[in-house]
Formats: sequence, structure tokens, C-alpha cells
Amino acid sequence: MKTRALKLIIAIAFLSISQLKAQPGDRIQSLRIAIYTEELQLTSEEAKVFWPIFNEYSQKLQKLKNDLKQERIKYGAIKNLSNSEATEAINKFLEFEQKELDLRKEYMNKLAKVIPPQKILKMHKAEARFKKALLDQIKDAND
Repeated sequence: MKTRALKLIIAIAFLSISQLKAQPGDRIQSLRIAIYTEELQLTSEEAKVFWPIFNEYSQKLQKLKNDLKQERIKYGAIKNLSNSEATEAINKFLEFEQKELDLRKEYMNKLAKVIPPQKILKMHKAEARFKKALLDQIKDAND
């Protein structure tokens, strides 16, 4: 337990120092690294192989989300869609959902080769903590 607390303190200290000079994207990435490393309890050896795979996954997921956003822009306001356009939009959304699931499966399998499955199961909790921390920072910045 002391080791976990020490890792968290080091991660927070690193995060605080890096935030003084970092660009917003770098601060977000530093926050993600700190939270995931602490939540998944990644060793340095695991982190070396985890982060390149996770970053590749994140980039591909972001591209999928950008593609979906372009589809939404293409269709415009829902109330102005014909039945056939609405059906096409639904099908595009379901296609996106399937691609996202396929991507998640692919990268969970890749991660299972480099970290224990118990740690992979903790990724959902780590992502939830990361999102909450981001929202808290936004809230604090707006206060």
C-alpha cells in the first residue's frame, strides 16, 4: 500500500511540475498517464509496452469519432431528414458502433499479450477517473 501511495505522490508531483510548462494537450496526456499508471499499477516494464499500444488505439478511436462527426454534419438537423436519410444515418451510426467495438477487441487482444488481463479490466475504471479529473479541471478553470 505504501508503494502505491508513493507512486501516486510521484505521479502527482510529476504532473504538477509538467503542467507549469506544458501545452494543454501535453497536460491532458500527463494526467492520463498518471491516472492509468496508478490505477492499473503498471510496472515500468509494462508501461514501456502498454503506452505505445494504447496511444495507437487512442489515435484510431479518435479518427473513428472524427469520421462519425463528419457524418453528423453531413446529415444536419434531424428534423429535416427524410425517412430514408434517417435510416441511412442510423445505419452509419451502427456501423460506427461496430467499428469501435472491433477496434476495442483488437487492442484488448494486443494488450493482453503484454499486461495481465486483470489490469486490462481496470482500464474502464481508469478512463472514468481520467474523465472525472478532466471535468474537475475544467470546472476549476471556470470558477
